[in-house]
Amino acid sequence: MLIYAKNKVDSEQLAGVQTPEGTDSHTPIPHHHLVKMTRETLGRAGLEVTEEEHALARGGQRYFGGFALKGQDVTGDDRRIVLGLRNAHDKSFAASIAAGNQMMVCENLCFSSDITLARKHTQNIFNDLPFLFNKAIGQIQQTWDNQGKRIEAYK
Repeated sequence: MLIYAKNKVDSEQLAGVQTPEGTDSHTPIPHHHLVKMTRETLGRAGLEVTEEEHALARGGQRYFGGFALKGQDVTGDDRRIVLGLRNAHDKSFAASIAAGNQMMVCENLCFSSDITLARKHTQNIFNDLPFLFNKAIGQIQQTWDNQGKRIEAYK
């Protein structure tokens, strides 16, 4: 289990969620667009999604997702890299990414990991999200290496 949620959905159901119109101060991003952007960024970084889960809450207004990842330099028998996403159309929280050796993504709004970054749904969100995602995913390798050194020291 990657995320803690009651209403898990597949990619097709996620794409069917209606995104509300934006306002002068709020620019909602479609949930499926956030997932697509994540997959593309992971692919460019040489990371492969091995498992994923998606959930919706509040009538589709809130999205929560989790991804288990592997890559050439981030594989191991005793641990894995996971990435979490969340997004809200109801202004309850920013579009967010969390990545690391463990993460907590829950519909009760728990959201944590080694790396967490967020971007409010303001006018330039579509321009800023790719940079934010690249930054978070770029930190995955360093987190993996640091954790590996810590595990070896414990052994």
